[in-house]
Amino acid sequence: MWNIKNKEAVSPVIGVILMVAITVVLAAVLYVWVSGFMVTTGAPVRISLSVAGSNDAINQTTWIVDSAPADKIERVSLSFKLIAADGTTTTVTPVYGAVSTYLNTGDTFNITAPANAYYTLRAVYKGDTLCTTGATKY
Repeated sequence: MWNIKNKEAVSPVIGVILMVAITVVLAAVLYVWVSGFMVTTGAPVRISLSVAGSNDAINQTTWIVDSAPADKIERVSLSFKLIAADGTTTTVTPVYGAVSTYLNTGDTFNITAPANAYYTLRAVYKGDTLCTTGATKY
């Protein structure tokens, strides 16, 4: 039949190179497969607010949205909290100046405080704090 005098398959150097190459390929495939399971959240969404006016007689302050990502923040999921100097937190409902589904740059809204005092306003969207203002007189 076959007369094989040299019984070596490949040289040891070629064998090591093949094993390293197979290991690298398997590691790359495993990395691609596992990275498909990872979820990226992206950069946090933030807004910027400033005072547009106030009415001390009824403890009301008008706020304007200086910057907000367009069509990203649904108003129904946005909550506002007034934080008093003693740490007491009150959730308040804003009265918006215009009807819209989303909070956009240039929107105005009124916040009425429970008492005539200084409060910090915190905007919270789906559990994330979007903005915390400095203490403002209501």
